[in-house]
Amino acid sequence: PNKNQFLTPIHHYGNVLIPNKSFHTTSTNRFLNILKIHLKFKEIQQHWDPKLKKSEFEEGVKYAVHGVLERIAENDFDSLRGLLSKQGLKNLKIEVEKEWDDVLRRNVAVDLEDIQGVDITEVYTQQIVNNKYCDINADVRIVKKQDGIPHQLFIVSTRFHREYTEGRLPDWVITRFNLKVHPFKTIKFKF
Repeated sequence: PNKNQFLTPIHHYGNVLIPNKSFHTTSTNRFLNILKIHLKFKEIQQHWDPKLKKSEFEEGVKYAVHGVLERIAENDFDSLRGLLSKQGLKNLKIEVEKEWDDVLRRNVAVDLEDIQGVDITEVYTQQIVNNKYCDINADVRIVKKQDGIPHQLFIVSTRFHREYTEGRLPDWVITRFNLKVHPFKTIKFKF
């Protein structure tokens, strides 16, 4: 089975539509994950940060990813200090140098309108005595256009970290930033 078959409730076999038996299980897991994330945000709001809102966090992720991609295109890694952790910035530089070609690096900047959505995949909290930590994993879906036509699909996997310990700066920092590029395929129908 391919990955895409789990995204829809039916399979096409010739002219026959057959329900995907695994759809129920997969959609149930997706629902449970969404519920788990919602409850974790509520827990953080109750105990650590009453101002934390999922929608505002997702909006902040969009702007952060947009800014990082712009700095990469400009080859301006120094300005990413503070937005990315030391280790996150080091890992990003290594990824760009070893895994990206120069064409991708120069053309990686996107418009905010190209960002199609943010999917929060995990929320972790940890408290060690009085020290409080939160990590939120989010995937950002971007449709990169060339001459106004969808050309590539970018999936940026991120991890945002914040220390909620009293007396610490209340800033989110990116500890993971990985880009996967997929060719954009359009389906043309003949009538």
